[in-house]
Amino acid sequence: MMNLDNYYIHATGGCWGEFNDHCNLLKILVDGKIRSTGITNNYKTSSKYKNHTYLCDPQKSKTPVGNHICSFDEFVLYSPSLVFSRDLPVKYIGPSKNSNDEYDEVLYDGDLSLDKLQFITFPLWPKKYDDIMMTDEDKIKNLELFRDHLVILAHEFKTIKTKDIFTGKDITPKEVNAQIKIYQKGI
Repeated sequence: MMNLDNYYIHATGGCWGEFNDHCNLLKILVDGKIRSTGITNNYKTSSKYKNHTYLCDPQKSKTPVGNHICSFDEFVLYSPSLVFSRDLPVKYIGPSKNSNDEYDEVLYDGDLSLDKLQFITFPLWPKKYDDIMMTDEDKIKNLELFRDHLVILAHEFKTIKTKDIFTGKDITPKEVNAQIKIYQKGI
């Protein structure tokens, strides 16, 4: 797994990638910021932190707290994610009994501009990670979306680096196509 300890991460596809087809990553890039309110907001309707941007702190993901879920495992490993430098002013909220907040989440106050964006990650799901909660067909569908995103990024956002979150290697549509073929062989 790629070492992300020096960063904060914002996943764009919802829990288990359920909203990957909404292309939130591209909307954020066009806007030049992650909105804390509005159409592409990223807060949970049950959260009391409605004017904040949620980020994952990978350092906290390594230290589970009770039975609480981890945003890294349930969000970041399933969707395109924006990776920011760690010098953002954030506050740690931690989980509570009456909250859907994950123990590895931190909050940034308001909209988050892309000034401190370091790179974007995509999960290519190497076969050795069998604990990913998707069928091979769903992985193929999502990988095809990711490939399309990478094509757009290469043309419209040339200065933004893209990496596979599992290996840390730079990726292009070619690497995604190779992974799609691996999963197609298993069907």
